[in-house]
Amino acid sequence: GTPRPRVGSLNPILAMELQRRGSMTMINAAFKTAATKFNIKQRDGINFLIERGLVEKKPASVAEYLHEHSDGLSKRRIGEYLGSVADFNNECLEHYLNFYEFADTTLDEALRRLLKEFRLPGEAQQIDRILQKFATVFHRTNPTSGFKTEDTVYILSFSVIMLNTDLHNASIAENKKMTREGFIRNNQGINDGEDVPVEVLDALFTKIQEDEIRMNEGDQWEGEVVTFMAPHKAGWLSKQTHSAFQSWHRQWFVLSEHVLYYFNAPGEDSPKCILPMVT
Repeated sequence: GTPRPRVGSLNPILAMELQRRGSMTMINAAFKTAATKFNIKQRDGINFLIERGLVEKKPASVAEYLHEHSDGLSKRRIGEYLGSVADFNNECLEHYLNFYEFADTTLDEALRRLLKEFRLPGEAQQIDRILQKFATVFHRTNPTSGFKTEDTVYILSFSVIMLNTDLHNASIAENKKMTREGFIRNNQGINDGEDVPVEVLDALFTKIQEDEIRMNEGDQWEGEVVTFMAPHKAGWLSKQTHSAFQSWHRQWFVLSEHVLYYFNAPGEDSPKCILPMVT
């Protein structure tokens, strides 16, 4: 066949474009590999990028990666990384929070913005570290919020997270859920020895009651299998059965890497069916 032209024999502009595209393809492939490694073991993914010069071994650079490339990363793994006890991770968290605009927002709105991007870890100490750093940033950027100290923001943030879980957890009986009066009572005296205004606490309770703080549904139900972490799309669809009655059943579908999987319910590890998507 006709030999492929060498890059040097091409028009200089075309040669540069081919090199750029080739470089971008390699870079994109590296980020994709790094995401898979990160979703298995966070440190391996970060080190992979550092070794290839795509991320600097600096907290600010790693924080930028976690923020800019979050679409391909497990939201649970991001939360675990940011909540780690290591000093490097703590500095990453500080830089990561600076990517968010919390000025002139209510506390619940700021928490909603933050917790759409990663899942709070299950460990209380990790949650504690994240909320303490969040409280520092929120208090600094909202000097007229009425919250006198960072501790006020921290305690109230923790209380709001607990309220959110309590009110929207189906396994908690209605008569056991936190009441408006209980929420207000629990947060008395936290504002540097004074009370947070009742109308502020009342408004917070109403907002959480009416609108749960939650991630996108696909991220909310992230499975343990790395293939199903950070999917392109996930959600409920109705599928017609092939039985004589041809009834319709809701199934949980996950689209990842041009393959469509479906399950009986979110969080399952074994799909009912695998459908390659032909392009």
